[in-house]
Amino acid sequence: MGTKLPKLDQNALKAQIEQEHQREPHPGVKGARLRLHVAIHAVVETQLLEGEPAETAATLARLEAEGLDRHSAVHAIGTVVSSEIFEVMQQGKPYDEARYVNGLRSLSAAVFLSAKK
Repeated sequence: MGTKLPKLDQNALKAQIEQEHQREPHPGVKGARLRLHVAIHAVVETQLLEGEPAETAATLARLEAEGLDRHSAVHAIGTVVSSEIFEVMQQGKPYDEARYVNGLRSLSAAVFLSAKK
């Protein structure tokens, strides 16, 4: 894992991400959890491929400069994606790109790593 993905349609992108995770699985991530995990990866990878929002790529570069490998940096960005999805789905708030971008800007490797403990 960690190779930059080529521009693909969403089904192919998800299939490629799932194959990578089957080759190098995360403990306890299978079945429905794997599908959700892959979907979050696909959101981040799509943002990176499309360059929208631009802060996603800037955040990836910053997190890698702070010491995360690409895969971990994508996971870190995925936590911000998940937070935004929660706001929309559970709190009934509309998607707010400014809130999402602020989440990306406040994200750091240290914050991500401390939350994993």
